Amino acid sequence: MPLSPRKKSNPSKTQRDEDEKRRKALLNALEDEMPQTDGPTEVTFSIEDLDITSDDIDLDEIDEDILRFQQDELVQKALQQGVDLRDYGKDIEKELRQVEIDSIEDYLQEAERIADLYQQLCQCDGVLEKMEGTLQKFQGSLGNISDEIKTLQDESFSMNIRLKNRRSAEEKLASFINQSVIDNALVHNVCEEEVNEAYLDYLITLDMRNDFLKNSDNVSTQAAQELIPKLDKLNVKAVTKVRAFLLQKINELKKPKTNTQFLKQNVLLKFKYFADFLRKNNQEASLEVRNTYINTISTYYYNSFKSYIGNLLRLQQSTASKSELIVEKETFSLWGNTERGKNTFSIGDRGRILDEVDLNNPIVGHVAVEKKETYPFEALFRSMHVLLINTSTSEYIFIMDFFMDKDKMNLKQIRTIFGFVFKKTLELLQQTVNLYLSNNYDAIAVLIMIRITHQFMDIMEKRKIDTLDDYFNQMNLLLWPKFKNMFDQNLESVRAARENPRGVLNSERSTHAISKRYAELVSSIHILNKRDSTFKQMLEANLATLRDAYIGLLERTAAEIRPAKDCHIYKINSLDHVLTIFNAAKVSEVDDVRELRRISETSVARFMEDELIERYGNIVTFTKTAEEQVSKNSTPEQNQQRVNLVEMENIAKEFKNHWKAGVEYISTDVTKSFSNLAVGQLILKQIYIQLIYYYNRFNSVVKLCGKEHQLQTILCWSTVDDGSEET
Repeated sequence: MPLSPRKKSNPSKTQRDEDEKRRKALLNALEDEMPQTDGPTEVTFSIEDLDITSDDIDLDEIDEDILRFQQDELVQKALQQGVDLRDYGKDIEKELRQVEIDSIEDYLQEAERIADLYQQLCQCDGVLEKMEGTLQKFQGSLGNISDEIKTLQDESFSMNIRLKNRRSAEEKLASFINQSVIDNALVHNVCEEEVNEAYLDYLITLDMRNDFLKNSDNVSTQAAQELIPKLDKLNVKAVTKVRAFLLQKINELKKPKTNTQFLKQNVLLKFKYFADFLRKNNQEASLEVRNTYINTISTYYYNSFKSYIGNLLRLQQSTASKSELIVEKETFSLWGNTERGKNTFSIGDRGRILDEVDLNNPIVGHVAVEKKETYPFEALFRSMHVLLINTSTSEYIFIMDFFMDKDKMNLKQIRTIFGFVFKKTLELLQQTVNLYLSNNYDAIAVLIMIRITHQFMDIMEKRKIDTLDDYFNQMNLLLWPKFKNMFDQNLESVRAARENPRGVLNSERSTHAISKRYAELVSSIHILNKRDSTFKQMLEANLATLRDAYIGLLERTAAEIRPAKDCHIYKINSLDHVLTIFNAAKVSEVDDVRELRRISETSVARFMEDELIERYGNIVTFTKTAEEQVSKNSTPEQNQQRVNLVEMENIAKEFKNHWKAGVEYISTDVTKSFSNLAVGQLILKQIYIQLIYYYNRFNSVVKLCGKEHQLQTILCWSTVDDGSEET
């Protein structure tokens, strides 16, 4: 129990007496413990007893103690007050003695309570000793219980293993019995029931028996040896009935007006398990069903496409003849009749075929025939192949679903079946295109067909179906050589005409058929390149060769025309016709346009120079010559000596008298020379600007000679800036 603090109040007399008794008793007890002597004890002390020579005395430590005591606050205070340390030490000793006496008195006052506390501690120690004994007994009991629990756990674990083994054996035995027993109901259903949707369940059960009994783990069992012969007989019966059912449904595809898609999706695919059963249990029957399907559907597709293509060909527009080239070989006519082949070189609206994205709306042949509609062959070509890729996609998915195991997909086998199904149909399409190409000379149509083929290859690639890749590659091998052949024929026609330039000339220069055909062909190819740049680099290389041939023909033909001014007019009109067609087709940023525009600008500059020399030759020639003779660094007198002043004055008079007539003549001549009024007006404006430019240069020569005042009354124009109108 806790000790209460000692009270500081003055004790009563009775209490003081009791305390005094306890103190005396304590002192007596202490005296009894001390050794008894007969008299006062004498303590003898001699300095000889001190060993002052001991090596253990450490003077350094004494110094440290002295230093530490000097730093003590009380010691410092005593030293400062001059107190004798010996007296001070005695005082301290007295105080310590008094504190000791007080402590003894405090102890005596609390002795009873300390004794009580001691008794309590002894009692607690006894109780704890008893508890320790009890706990030791309990610990021993727990050890025995733990051993018993461990024994029970071992027995329980062993019993659990035996139970699991028995249950596993029971389950396996029950599963073996359930999966191996061929009951009478299964035999009756397989042999006697009609083949329908319910028959699927019978086949599934039979297939489960096959898989189980013929499994490598079970085939050696006694039950399997007894049941497999009976199971094989059931398999033969099931195969016979399923084979007959599938062949019957496939033969229904041959009936006229049969909806083949409905029959395949809602009948054959519904009984896909029948095909799986045959493939697992009788390869011969499975191959028979597959080959029957291939022959049936192949014939159906061939007849359907043959009828459809026949209807489409009745809608075909007339094609270009062999003679329809940039330069017609029969006549070498530069302006001949172009109506017969008006669509041969121009793409017109045919490019829209490439923009059609609807793959579910091919041309309906018999409906178009009734409406008397006609189409270019490339439109028919697209419609045929829209039907082809849609049909082939549907058939590919059906073959994959019906003839293949989802877990064992054989893409090579799918391609083989697909190839057999569409072999005759693809040959029919190739023959149709080949026949068209053998009698066609429309290069633009063939190029459009190439673009269509490329589009369909991309579509099939996105659908992840590659079974038509070989067909499209073969189609490209038909189309590209034909296009190149026709392009080369046009190129050779231009080159041949270049060797006989007189054969392509005509008395009129207003219409240029060769330029028109060339421009239409080239612009059409550029339009197709803008829609799809796949073959742009190769085509532009061919166009550059054709451009060089055309420019060569233009130069050779123009060289046959006299005078030189008419030669320039011929080239300007021809190139304007080409550039106008390019502009209408929105073809601008290509090498063909840039090169032809450069040649046209050169011809315009030469024509302007010839036109000015024809009407103002004196002033033009004099100005060019005089500018080389006079100098701004020379005096007027020096410049006068270098030029013919009389000639200069005569030229000024002549210009004053005839400049208006010359302008009118030029205006009439330019308007008559150029069929394109806008081109004529532009050239006329540039001629006027050039005339003013020469006039200003002539005026500058006059000023350098110091004759501007003398000729002021002769010259009727003031000096003007280039490009301004007359004043």
